[in-house]
Amino acid sequence: MGYIRPIMLVQVERTGKEQRDGQHIHADDVKEWLLQSGLNEAQVAIKTAEQNDLNQLENQDLLSPTNRVRVIVTKAALQEGWDCPFAYVLCSLAAASNLSAMTQLVGRILRQPYALKTGVSALDECYVVTHHAATQAVVEAIKTGLEKDGLADLVIEVPQGGAVPNPGTSRRIERRPAFKTLQIYLPKVLRQDGGALRELDYETDILAAIDWRGFSGALVAAKIPDNPRQAAAQLQRITLTDAGEDAYFKGEVVAAAAETLRFDASYAVRVISDLVPNPFVARSIVGQLVKALEARGFEVAVFHATGMGGRAFESLAAEGAFAAVLDFAPQEVANHLFGSAISAGPDRLSNAGRRGIPQMVAPGCCDLVDVVGWHDPPEGLRQRPSHAHNRLLSSYVLDAAERRRVARELAAKLAGATGETVLFLPLRGGNEWDREGAPLADAAGLAAFCDEMRDACPANVDLVELDCHINDDAFCEAVLRRFDEWLAKGVVAAPR
Repeated sequence: MGYIRPIMLVQVERTGKEQRDGQHIHADDVKEWLLQSGLNEAQVAIKTAEQNDLNQLENQDLLSPTNRVRVIVTKAALQEGWDCPFAYVLCSLAAASNLSAMTQLVGRILRQPYALKTGVSALDECYVVTHHAATQAVVEAIKTGLEKDGLADLVIEVPQGGAVPNPGTSRRIERRPAFKTLQIYLPKVLRQDGGALRELDYETDILAAIDWRGFSGALVAAKIPDNPRQAAAQLQRITLTDAGEDAYFKGEVVAAAAETLRFDASYAVRVISDLVPNPFVARSIVGQLVKALEARGFEVAVFHATGMGGRAFESLAAEGAFAAVLDFAPQEVANHLFGSAISAGPDRLSNAGRRGIPQMVAPGCCDLVDVVGWHDPPEGLRQRPSHAHNRLLSSYVLDAAERRRVARELAAKLAGATGETVLFLPLRGGNEWDREGAPLADAAGLAAFCDEMRDACPANVDLVELDCHINDDAFCEAVLRRFDEWLAKGVVAAPR
């Protein structure tokens, strides 16, 4: 069993700065009481519409042993879309009569850390402490609802008047009457190995059978062009000022940073290791790619669309560090739009355009939203088709309406571009698993996205429709032709 730090959620009645009237329980009242009781500032976080301590860098991972949060104070901000298995206790100080809202809050504390019993009774239960009688009635209704849904083992007892509940015990949960005679079969994919049958293993039987030795990286050799200038390599001290809206922060150069921007071949090999598991073959592919780019005079930079990669890319783009940009996996835009933890922030797909850097964009994987592999997907995605990209990340398919929303968001971001911008729209799909006949194929959803992209595409963007898939050779060839045109016209400075 791994590290566990139980966290208490406190639901209050008021949160606004002007709402602290001494009659209702306010978030600041609770925080002051907790600090007087022995907790420190780092152990108490407030999550409201006005203040979100959970966005602080040190609170990005509440499951980390270095994180210190023990109490989260909120009113309703954690009802939906928030998840932390360390949340054990809900202390409701508000008079809650809304069954749906209270169910959402109780749901925040039902997840068991690591999805395993600890063997410690206190850590194998969650706790709800209520202040108002009305809230007690709501919690009773939630318990009844869980029992009707076949989840009676989750709530053994709801005591009153400070009574201590009986410790949880394991017991058999019978099927509901409507399903008692239903026969349930789960499919199993088998492989014939010699004269015997065994379960199919993806990594051993499929991935290892792909021969990558003849693959050449030449087709993707136009990935990232030459940097016109190196990004500032300095160590700076950032301080707050009182100079007004335009100068909240002041940067002071302390020293030249020891780090330098360079291509890390080993990291590139790790990036593709989920597709090319043999590191020697993967290193050969990366080497071919680098060699092809260097033969054309280009330097190489690699950014992986996992949130941090997008943030690093946008930071350099804001500094004008690129001669041109080929951005074919802006999936982090969709992730941010739908609240995924794998987000590159609100500036994704913005800074290159603001700086006037020529850019080619394609909506790679923008029909998907990523979820951290060990997190449960949001309620709205649980029944969607999905692909487990690796052990750390799973991608869930967006429906037609959501794809239209993504298309409008992409168009809005590209509308701010001041440099030459081309949007390549592959009409046969934008990820390897949405090809015709593939597990995530959705022809209607793809058509809806393309229609919305055509309608929303701003006038400053050259929309190029391609009758191919984003992973087809035809897509790469179209991109390279346009890139060579840019070189010939001087849109992109030829590398020296």
